[in-house]
Amino acid sequence: MNAISLMRMAARQAWQGWRAGEFNVLLAALFVAVLALAGVGSIAQRTTDALAEQSRRLVGGDAAFSSDAGNVDDAERDARRLGLDLIEIHAAHGYLLHEFLSPLSNRRSDAYGGSLENRMRLVLQVFDAIKAVVPESMALGIRISATDWVEDGWDLEQSLALAKALDARGGHFIHVSSGGLHPAQKIAAGPGYQLPFAEAIKREVAMPVIAVGMITEPRQAEAVLVDGQADAVALAPGVDFDPVAGHRFIRFSFAPDT
Repeated sequence: MNAISLMRMAARQAWQGWRAGEFNVLLAALFVAVLALAGVGSIAQRTTDALAEQSRRLVGGDAAFSSDAGNVDDAERDARRLGLDLIEIHAAHGYLLHEFLSPLSNRRSDAYGGSLENRMRLVLQVFDAIKAVVPESMALGIRISATDWVEDGWDLEQSLALAKALDARGGHFIHVSSGGLHPAQKIAAGPGYQLPFAEAIKREVAMPVIAVGMITEPRQAEAVLVDGQADAVALAPGVDFDPVAGHRFIRFSFAPDT
């Protein structure tokens, strides 16, 4: 992967981050560059190629999703070589899989569009294809947008159906975010504003649920776990914008009870 390809990938990531309200543009470019230097560029390239090929097949009218592509096997081997502990499928924030899920973006009339079952089909096939080749020791989960924040869009009820289907397939975790698909979204942002989605999904599935979204303080994160709203808390922009955030959380974890 050459420098131009790296910058193009970084630009795409930055655009998706902007759509999702995650304004870490410089970090996106640096992150892609670090991955390439670490030897992960081959995974990114093969994944990009595989998705592009599947997109061409699906858009071109061939509704048969191929799950035996060598790219999946190669990426799985690289993941093991690099010592990765888990794989998270990104089906949130307006990415391709999210676009298939949401009735706002999925206007297909074949087996991949229309009903909820059809719109979930590609996500479940991608999950099954990856699970078939990863070792049992490697966790496989997914990140979703629990709602589009737009009327008649993807919502919590549909997210619950997807979560149950993934749970039945042996998913190891589900990471619950929201939004990022449609410019008309009206996000009711505030501290922990996505927690109700994570909590609702946690009540319906056995796999661990990860909460995220304006959880910025150690005591706030601890309360999420103690109150049983989620099984884990993800930190993203809060860490990006605060270089000592990690130290604050570590100090809190080892501080004596008060």
